Amino acid sequence: MIDIEGLKASARGRWLDILTAEGFPAESLDGRGRPCPRCFGTNRFSAFKDFAETGGVICRKCHDEKNSDGFATLIWWLECDFPEAVKRVSNYLGFQSSTLSTSTQPHQTRGKRQFRRQTNGKPPVTYQTARAAIEALERKLGERSARWDYQDAQGKLVGVIVRWDKASGKDIRPVALIDGQWIIGGMPEPRPLYRLPDLASTKRVFITEGEKAADAARVIGLTATTSAHGSPSAIKTDWSPVAGKECVILPDHDEPGDKYADTVAAILLKLVPPAVVKTVRLPELPDHGDIADWVDARPNADGDELRGQVEAMADEAEVIQPDPPKAHI
Repeated sequence: MIDIEGLKASARGRWLDILTAEGFPAESLDGRGRPCPRCFGTNRFSAFKDFAETGGVICRKCHDEKNSDGFATLIWWLECDFPEAVKRVSNYLGFQSSTLSTSTQPHQTRGKRQFRRQTNGKPPVTYQTARAAIEALERKLGERSARWDYQDAQGKLVGVIVRWDKASGKDIRPVALIDGQWIIGGMPEPRPLYRLPDLASTKRVFITEGEKAADAARVIGLTATTSAHGSPSAIKTDWSPVAGKECVILPDHDEPGDKYADTVAAILLKLVPPAVVKTVRLPELPDHGDIADWVDARPNADGDELRGQVEAMADEAEVIQPDPPKAHI
């Protein structure tokens, strides 16, 4: 059995990582009034002031009772029972598997189980096309600022990340193809890499944190990709298409960027065959900057010149070696 009180103590201060690893949008957890990520109501959702410690959130419409801690947040977000929430948290923190019973809800396909989101007891609305799902979001949020498409290996559209830039900050919403229909929600796990069809024919792949940075790398002629749904979701991505390739990580210039780079490097080194992994930290980046900022700061250089500079840094970067196996005593 899991020591519930011990698990709660270990989770204190780590709820941002735990919840975003389950697909919860990190930008909604800054304590400000935000659109609800479940019912999409405007300015009715916020994280509690002590969220970093407790994980508690509130939506005045769909989550205003039994919402004091992160377990309650997971139960609401994932539509699961308490044992399932315990299992998710214990798995993330590395606790021994729980023997508590899991949900007794009827079985659903993996995609539906992962991303089924109810509003007031009703199943999520489905749409015939990605465009219809995005238009439904635009009716609530206004005209989008950006859109990034995700395809499977055959080039079929399977997910879209949509972004709105607002005075209060960015608002990012995913739509996904589930069992032939589109929903407003994340793609099933494991999720495809961004620009997946482009990766098959290249030996060197540049990995950024986010689609905007990947597009900036592609504009100057680099083959670039990223994982969907923010940096904490790298572990939910299928990285196998880059097995055996040279993978050059271009981290953002901040602590989350370093963490993302470390997480991705560890994943890539465990592929079969393992990737050849390098990290290139672009010079003169501003705080929180990425390759898009690096390119923008050099308006007088053409794409070929900038690509050559990045390729040269990649050539000179050291190969990251996997950790040696632990000795058995």
